[in-house]
Amino acid sequence: MEIREKLREALERDISSEEFKEFFQDLQNELPILANFPEPSEFLKFMYLKNEDMYETKDMILRVLISKYQKENSSFLTSLLCLIFLPVVDSIYNSKKYQGFDNEDLWGEIQVAFLTTLKEYPISKRPYKVASNIKFDTLNKLCKWLKKEREWRNITTFNVNIKPRKETNTFNEPCITSSVPTGAQEKREAIDFLLQLAEKGVISEQDYHLILSTRIYGEKIKDYAKKNDLTYEAAYKRRQRVDKLIKKHLRHP
Repeated sequence: MEIREKLREALERDISSEEFKEFFQDLQNELPILANFPEPSEFLKFMYLKNEDMYETKDMILRVLISKYQKENSSFLTSLLCLIFLPVVDSIYNSKKYQGFDNEDLWGEIQVAFLTTLKEYPISKRPYKVASNIKFDTLNKLCKWLKKEREWRNITTFNVNIKPRKETNTFNEPCITSSVPTGAQEKREAIDFLLQLAEKGVISEQDYHLILSTRIYGEKIKDYAKKNDLTYEAAYKRRQRVDKLIKKHLRHP
């Protein structure tokens, strides 16, 4: 089962719980128009309908929900917004999934971009066509990530045969043998470059292993995070920070 199907099932379990129904009743008190929908599932059906006459109402609902999301840390509200925008997120995923990137990493990145967009969305400045704007901003963030990933792929190649280096060193970096395919030299140079940055103190030893694993060897961020007792978001943000450090060093060595 794909990770997005697992997410869908988890979200649907959330909104079918008694706790969520109590949360939805509180929402109905804050937003009377929701009283037209006795069940959360009926509300979602309304939000999924494509009817131009309903856009103004939907904008009003989304403005309230997103504003509430930006002020509160509610897992139920997060689940509701994720379900409302699931068709949007799905369409972005389907348009980008055949570009050579790992599907789970791509889906995870779309989720990060989407939730970041919700947190940053300027409701007062862009109060109309909210769903379309959220899709555009999420796609824009994703395209920046895709561009950055392609830049890294120009530096190194993935899926090559690697054997541990026999002699020891501070970081226990791997060694590429003579049997590696064409392009292995670029990988070796990238590893040496990371070692130099670590030795100069530009990045930490932990940063080194993060980039080595997820950039050079192509390990999935979620697998790296699990192995190192980190959340996906923490590992992702740490890699973003290290990327910026490396780019800054390249511009001002």
